[in-house]
Amino acid sequence: RVVAPRRTIFAGQDHWRKHPMLAGCWKEPFPGLGYATAIFGGYLACDWIYGMAFAPPAPPPAEHHFEREEIGEPVENKGGGH
Repeated sequence: RVVAPRRTIFAGQDHWRKHPMLAGCWKEPFPGLGYATAIFGGYLACDWIYGMAFAPPAPPPAEHHFEREEIGEPVENKGGGH
């Protein structure tokens, strides 16, 4: 007597793994991310170069005035504001 191979219940349990939408996902899960990163990096570099070349000069630091001096009270510590 010849015994035919029996078909198991779970024979097709992994068919979803071979679906075309899922099969190539591990190669490039975010299509276009490499191009977008390169373009954004180029934008940042151009913005930095443009900012360094055409930036207006920084204004000089403002003179620090204490409020008490303006109303006539003497200030003991003109240093770091302790």
